[in-house]
Amino acid sequence: ASESTSSFIPIAFGETSRQITIVVNSSAASASTEYVFDVSRPALTSFGQSTFAKSSNSDTGDEYGVSTDVNGDLFIVGARREDNSSSSIATDNSSAPDSGAAYIYRKVNNVWTEEAYLKPSSIMTNALFGHRVAVGEEVVAVSAIGADNGAFSDAGLVYVFRLTGGQWVQDAIVAPSAPIASASFGDELAMRGNVLAVCAPLEGGMRGAAYIFRFDGSTWNQEARLQPSDIVVGDQFCFGDIRLTDDRVVIGSPLRNSEAGQVHVFRYQNDVWSE
Repeated sequence: ASESTSSFIPIAFGETSRQITIVVNSSAASASTEYVFDVSRPALTSFGQSTFAKSSNSDTGDEYGVSTDVNGDLFIVGARREDNSSSSIATDNSSAPDSGAAYIYRKVNNVWTEEAYLKPSSIMTNALFGHRVAVGEEVVAVSAIGADNGAFSDAGLVYVFRLTGGQWVQDAIVAPSAPIASASFGDELAMRGNVLAVCAPLEGGMRGAAYIFRFDGSTWNQEARLQPSDIVVGDQFCFGDIRLTDDRVVIGSPLRNSEAGQVHVFRYQNDVWSE
């Protein structure tokens, strides 16, 4: 469940909030730096820095900012190599290496404040919780691609947290109905309304697959497992970005066709997802 550290600059842009979040993560695996910029109104051509965000328990090697997402006045940041074995940030003990964490921030009276520190109900070493994050309306999803799912090691899990009674609480653990070891389930996430899309690019001989889950008011149910009709071993389908609209999911697969890459669009119509 370990990965080499590389340089990357994840960017999240709020369609309605007109804000952009830029995270700079050092190749030396030092603590990350995150900047949030406001787009000046009415023009969308200039930016002014809105805030500087950093976790309240920041430590070298946490990879804070490996993932970000924003929705209005709410944004979430993943730190997949954070090491706390406790769900309480006040008792950070660094005894669960690379277990991971996520942080929720809210803008109130033009000030961004850390609202919640998220850890899964079962904290696992090398789970990489926070590898990817997605935020909806007072609900967030956080993936842990190195988490074990029962006997399936490194299968990956996605945890859903919901704001309930003023507190962020774990609402569900989302996983495929037929889990596969080392599938990297949760490598990419997308959330829109009551629909959650999850990539698992290493499952099935590294063919890869995408999963669609729908929330029925109490449970996240697996609605579809998606693959291209011409998929072959080694394609790593869904090893790229994934996006949701009201009735479509767009999936990038940059390693298909000898890394020439492809993008696949699946449409939801008459209760069925089809390419």
